[in-house]
Amino acid sequence: MKKIRAVKEKLHNNYVRYMENMKLDAKIRFSLLIVVLPLIIFMLMWMLWFLRAGNRYSQVIQNATKASEFSLDFKVKFDSDMYQVVCGGKDFKEARPYEEIRLADDLMATLENTTDIKKNKSRAKAIRKYLKNLKRYVGMIEDNLGSGNHYKENFQIWENDIQTATDIIQDTILELLYYENKDMENVRAEIGTLTAHTILISFVIWILLVAYIFYFTLHIPKVISDPIRDLCYLTDQVAGGNLQVRAQLEGSIEVKELGSSLNEMISEIQELLDTVREEQTQLREAELELLQMQINPHFLYNTLDTIIWLAEAGEKKEVVHMVGALSDFFRVSLNEGNDMITIREEMRHAKDYLEIQGVRYRDIMDFQMEVAPEIEDCLIPKITIQPIIENALYHGIKNKRGKGTIRIEGTTRGHLIIIKIADNGKGMTKERLTYVRETLSQKRRKGEHHDVYGLHNIKERIQLVFGEEYGLKINSEYMEGTSVELIIPKRIKSE
Repeated sequence: MKKIRAVKEKLHNNYVRYMENMKLDAKIRFSLLIVVLPLIIFMLMWMLWFLRAGNRYSQVIQNATKASEFSLDFKVKFDSDMYQVVCGGKDFKEARPYEEIRLADDLMATLENTTDIKKNKSRAKAIRKYLKNLKRYVGMIEDNLGSGNHYKENFQIWENDIQTATDIIQDTILELLYYENKDMENVRAEIGTLTAHTILISFVIWILLVAYIFYFTLHIPKVISDPIRDLCYLTDQVAGGNLQVRAQLEGSIEVKELGSSLNEMISEIQELLDTVREEQTQLREAELELLQMQINPHFLYNTLDTIIWLAEAGEKKEVVHMVGALSDFFRVSLNEGNDMITIREEMRHAKDYLEIQGVRYRDIMDFQMEVAPEIEDCLIPKITIQPIIENALYHGIKNKRGKGTIRIEGTTRGHLIIIKIADNGKGMTKERLTYVRETLSQKRRKGEHHDVYGLHNIKERIQLVFGEEYGLKINSEYMEGTSVELIIPKRIKSE
């Protein structure tokens, strides 16, 4: 026993001597490594186990949820819609049965690929087969509707075929849901066992770590170098322009006070920069609104002249129509002081303008408008389309021999809304088009580029509201015409 005690004492003395000869930062790294390394290994191991079990559990829940939604919604809605189609209460296209079947088939394909239960894969595959038959029955009804009123035959198809198919689909999906829920219970039990083991092992590890940390705190001085190094790195980041960093208030009292003061300084700098940016934005918006106001007077003078001319000519209906269009035009322009309106209102505003100008230029101008219904409630800065139409009229159509057409189209492309204003007027030369594009790609300064300030105004208003990635795109061919595309995100009025 004496020899064992002597060996232990010698090892302890050698360890103390070795630690005393180490640098402070080396001691800190060494102690942290011993403390953190087993903890990291333990955490990674259990994280992987829990991640695997959690993913499986999430997938089972997701499959069960999808199956529940399918069983609750599909049969009732599909049977009701097809009954109304057969009875004539709903148009076939309005019912969209093929779309419903396609969505159901996509859901079953997902379940077939994600479920871990072999029989549920077979059930999902069987449901897809029944959906295929259901699609065939729907096609029979569609053919009958196209060839005449086959009410009796269609009703028999609905009663004998469609309802039978949806009943089988619902029964099968309920079986699938039952086994998914059963599998969910098995996974939950596995997670419960794993959690109990984790708690037990964690308790043992934490006891060992606490004992180890308590022992090392008697031999290692307070951590000083890391907080100071962090503060040095933080000041370098701030000097480089990164104002998102913050000091972690750890270490001695002095280090904490220094870090707190540095954080306050960074926050004040950030607030000052935000204030300057906001003021610049407001100043720019005021300038753009002033430019926007310059659009109205000349148009109003010309329109009033036209109304006077029509009144003198005895064209009462034309006078009433133009006054109504002019009133609606300025009502939308004012919009109770709001800068954002729906595309529906903006299109009406553009139509009012075209109808007013159509009286003056009826011999040289025609127009067409086509807007996808799904974008009509989306938002757009007001008076965005009308200035482009005005350019198309005055710089395109009026400079062309014969009658010209202005066409406005509103469509979607992914998450974007594309509004295209095209004319078949004079167009631009390559040199002029290059100049316009280069000018639009730059920030406009006061007093510069008066010849394209309208387009600049539109582009910068869009970017102020939606961001730099949006704006407009212009294409043109000399003597062929010009097209301008407004590119904005989908943003619904209620959002």
